[in-house]
Amino acid sequence: MPQRRWTQLDQSNGPRMHVMEVLWRRICGYRTFNLNIVYPPFLKKIPSPATRGTTPFKPVSSSSASSPPQDHRKSAFFAFIQTLTNACTGIDRSRPYSSIPSEEWLTSAAAYLVRYAISSPLSTPSPSQTFPLSASSSRSISSPASSTTTMSSFYERANSMSSSPSSPSSSRKPIPVHAAIHDLSLTGDPFKWSHEAVLVTRYRRFAVTRRGYFVLGPDALQTGDVVVVLRGGKVPFLLRKVSVGGDGEERWVLVGECYVHGLMDGEGWDVEGAEEEVFAVQ
Repeated sequence: MPQRRWTQLDQSNGPRMHVMEVLWRRICGYRTFNLNIVYPPFLKKIPSPATRGTTPFKPVSSSSASSPPQDHRKSAFFAFIQTLTNACTGIDRSRPYSSIPSEEWLTSAAAYLVRYAISSPLSTPSPSQTFPLSASSSRSISSPASSTTTMSSFYERANSMSSSPSSPSSSRKPIPVHAAIHDLSLTGDPFKWSHEAVLVTRYRRFAVTRRGYFVLGPDALQTGDVVVVLRGGKVPFLLRKVSVGGDGEERWVLVGECYVHGLMDGEGWDVEGAEEEVFAVQ
């Protein structure tokens, strides 16, 4: 990604909102970046049989949670930063992945968040916005050869959300970051994490399932797509139900593979309330 200077004000929309802030606030539904919020799947709150999982996901606030997770790997923030990097599997190939402590990923993401993503507009810019700021929705894209065209529609969607009329830019304040994340940021490598996030999220779309799982899927992902764990598959997949022919017959189409935090190591088979189903995939 080309380096971009931080500007205090966007010429048309006022203060700009960073992509991480857009996703955390608008998609995940949280107000602050902190480690106190438990990743919803760990709460084991299964939708009632009457709703069959169709009730929209509602985030659990830190104030309503019984207690902060003792293990940071059960926090929603850790799930969030891991989802944006496919669990950081490509960050450091010099060591076996299993030998790298999860704290290393957490501190690096915290370092990027604190230093560059949610820092003050008056602060000094850095290895500059490798996981970039969202720009004005009116920003023009030049010829296909331009380096700016490497920005995926992932960022473009965040751009349009950041300039939403429902959030007046003139009064918007940066989303708070709790002290625990500030402390973690002191020892992390922000460039390492943000570089991986840029590579992983290019032409991908972030989503939250009705049970609260964080998903990073193909750009074709849409509301209503279903996350499934298929026998013989190494990763979760997204399926979409479509009508075929004129008689209303329905079939499933494969949208693509996806990263779903908490379902990448076979946990899907152990989810309470999960049911097996046979899919006729076109």
